[in-house]
Amino acid sequence: MESGYRRSLSAFVLIILIFGYASENSNAGGRTKCYALCVLKCSITTFNPALCAVKCVPQCIFGASVLPTELGDDVRHCAIGCSVSKCTSLSTKDDPKAEHVVRCADGCLGRCVSNWKN
Repeated sequence: MESGYRRSLSAFVLIILIFGYASENSNAGGRTKCYALCVLKCSITTFNPALCAVKCVPQCIFGASVLPTELGDDVRHCAIGCSVSKCTSLSTKDDPKAEHVVRCADGCLGRCVSNWKN
C-alpha cells in the first residue's frame, strides 16, 4: 500500500515540476520549450529518455513548421540523424537540457546545409 502511495506522490511531484519548468521557461524559444516539455511528458509514460529524445527532435526541433521547405528533405534528414546521434545523449529523465540540445542540433543543421551546398 505504501509503495502505491509513493508512486502516486512521485508522479504528482513530477507533474508539478513539469508545470513549474514550463512556466519558468515561458520566454524561452519555441523549439527549446517544445523539446523540454515533449521529453518530460514522454518520460512519464515510457521511462526511456533516449527514446523520448529521438521522438522529440524531429517533432520540436526540425518539424515542418521550423525548417524552410527550400532546404529539402535531404538536409532535414541529415540534421535529424546528426542530432539524434550527437545531441540526444545530453538529455536525461530529470533534465532534458533542451537549450544544449537545440544548440547542438543547430550545429548539426549548419553542417548539413554546408555539405549539401558543396
